[in-house]
Amino acid sequence: MRRGAKLSSGVLLTAAMLIGMFHATASPRAQRFFAYYQAVEKADAPLDFWERVATSFVLTQAEARKSSTLASCSRTSSL
Repeated sequence: MRRGAKLSSGVLLTAAMLIGMFHATASPRAQRFFAYYQAVEKADAPLDFWERVATSFVLTQAEARKSSTLASCSRTSSL
């Protein structure tokens, strides 16, 4: 592969990653995930990286289900 092609593909890959990171941080669900990850990381639990990721994912999903359940209950009670 030519040097110019390697450089341009590297620049394109870096730009795509940065754009993806911007969109991920703009999402409220992603922000909750990062908040849970930081909280789990600060806890003194002996968890490795993937256990922290899994725990943060489960907590984010549980909060999303809880909020959707509350929203659906409030819609039915207002009828």
